[in-house]
Amino acid sequence: MSYGPWSPAVEPVERAKQLRSLQALVLAFVRPTEWLCRDTIVRTLRQAEHDGNALKEAREQFEQIPALTKRRLLSVFGAATWPTKPRRPDAR
Repeated sequence: MSYGPWSPAVEPVERAKQLRSLQALVLAFVRPTEWLCRDTIVRTLRQAEHDGNALKEAREQFEQIPALTKRRLLSVFGAATWPTKPRRPDAR
């Protein structure tokens, strides 16, 4: 399943923005002791902003992040990338 910057429907400019967001979130959520290649994925995500081969490699590395950490990271990524519309006070 493709999602986020790996979705084929994402425009190049938006893909670069999403990759930059993921870089920051990886740095914030992934502990070096939890996943020893944290700095590697950050570098690969940065390269993926302009390199299709690095984009594929970044996806493979991203999938290696421990499940709970990845779930937390993706929940923040989703909330920041696709914020929900505020509900009207009178809506039910």
